[in-house]
Amino acid sequence: MTKIVVAILITGIIGIAIASAWASVLTHSESDTVLATFFPWPIACTVRGCITSQDWAMQRSYDIAFASKTGKSFPTEESTLTTLMRRHLITHARLQSPVSAQDAVRYRTAILHTTDISSIAPLGMSSFTQYDTTIILPFLQQEAFMKQENIADTNALYKKLAQARPIALLLFKYHWNIDRGEVE
Repeated sequence: MTKIVVAILITGIIGIAIASAWASVLTHSESDTVLATFFPWPIACTVRGCITSQDWAMQRSYDIAFASKTGKSFPTEESTLTTLMRRHLITHARLQSPVSAQDAVRYRTAILHTTDISSIAPLGMSSFTQYDTTIILPFLQQEAFMKQENIADTNALYKKLAQARPIALLLFKYHWNIDRGEVE
């Protein structure tokens, strides 16, 4: 009987520690805390999957690298979360003519003429596959969906997608505005 009690106590302590760590991630307003980058904690979810704290930290590093490279002002945490959530929505949108990874490669090489890995390294990208799936593919999906739905404005696109697919934003400091398709 005592082995069962000890096992229950240990399981309870571990459960409380995990719940406390996750609660700590959810109450912070920054993406680069040690706990947030250590484990992929869910921070926003739809029926199609979740965006994790590691996704948030990675996107934040891309956004900062891009701002540094282009001389733009550094993005806010809200704008980084908006980018992630919009990418999640467009990636899971129902396209009549799906966009493939090969389409992203063709666009990068034929339209952007980006064939040298050193050109994307300053943006925080370590491979063309990463660049294609993080930047090019969502852009092409966005353009395809806008054409499919006859939408001319990206804000109208993400408003429509946000209203069509609920997202549970678990971070306490932020709010997902479905009327604008952005984080506030």
